[in-house]
Amino acid sequence: MVAAVPFGTLACKGCGACGRSSRRRQAGSPVRAAVAKLATDAWARGVIGWFSFPPLPSMSQVLRMFLVLGAPGWEAAEGEDMDDPMYEFELRVAGSRVPDIWDRIRRYCGLPWSGGPAETWAYRYYDVVETEHSRVGPLDVLTAAALHPALSRTDLGYFHDNASRIDAWLSATPVDVPLRDAGEELIGHLEALTTWPAAPSLSLMTKVLHRKRPQLVPLVDRHVLDCYRPLTGERSAAAAWPGLLRGLRDDLAGQNAMLLTKINVALEQELGRGLTHTRLLDIAVWMGSRG
Repeated sequence: MVAAVPFGTLACKGCGACGRSSRRRQAGSPVRAAVAKLATDAWARGVIGWFSFPPLPSMSQVLRMFLVLGAPGWEAAEGEDMDDPMYEFELRVAGSRVPDIWDRIRRYCGLPWSGGPAETWAYRYYDVVETEHSRVGPLDVLTAAALHPALSRTDLGYFHDNASRIDAWLSATPVDVPLRDAGEELIGHLEALTTWPAAPSLSLMTKVLHRKRPQLVPLVDRHVLDCYRPLTGERSAAAAWPGLLRGLRDDLAGQNAMLLTKINVALEQELGRGLTHTRLLDIAVWMGSRG
């Protein structure tokens, strides 16, 4: 026999065992309210049916309703809030929709998400490490290894031997201008990174320089390049770089900017610190490739 549970006191943990979405469902959600109403109506028809003409629900129908409510992943939880509307946020990136961005960002930043408890990703070893914005030091290169494995001896030597060149480039790069507001002159300044002789891959360069200018310098990796290939038409990072900068600049404005601002405010409330829109968009795209 299935034990009856008071209606309105159930919360779905989103385990997927009942075939529902992995997104968390909490007490008071429209889904729960609809299920509870169906069960209540069935019970009411059963009582009224003894005295009037409407047919009684079959035993299998009633049992099926209670089995749904008692399936794994549902438990008593009074007083919980309704579903967070931020779980419905999605970005438009390179002309395509990127869903579940709040869930992806929470997961990356070590917060509980719809699929389970907090996890550790590169956020704790890259984004939260403090840095000095006027120069690149050894810690900046080592921190980039959290995103860019297999640093070579040649990579390490480049940042040591070209420290003055990199610092001069930083001094000519504004600290407080976000990519969405970058004019063509500033875009050209960023484009010049691919012309530096004997420089490491653009992927590594951007991972080191992003922390110096987190609002302006986007991170380059295979997932971002593939996402923007319909716009850039290029597979290689160096060839895609000019189109990628302009595509990202466009995608960081408008409706996306408003959604990313709301997400950043929520992150600051939970973590005590936020991330730039440039970084948030990168995380949303990259985490889309994770299982």
